[in-house]
Amino acid sequence: VLSVLIESLPFRYQLSEADLRDTFRRWGSLQSVQVLRDGAREVGVVAFEDQIDALDAQRQLHGHTCAFDGAQGVLQVVRGGPEQL
Repeated sequence: VLSVLIESLPFRYQLSEADLRDTFRRWGSLQSVQVLRDGAREVGVVAFEDQIDALDAQRQLHGHTCAFDGAQGVLQVVRGGPEQL
């Protein structure tokens, strides 16, 4: 399981499961994707079918700048649940 936090996004953007799925499926088959919300804090949780794919995605995406809905943010990708962020 990988947890994802996107830093520096404007408040108008809401993290979506579809955006996470589109971003992470390039690295392999996904078991599940969900967004957990706690007030203004949003954390994505992505589970891969294969742990090697998860590790590859983490290594390549952590610290990567990406655009969602025209807004840019920096991905923080860690192994484990959202409490890791």
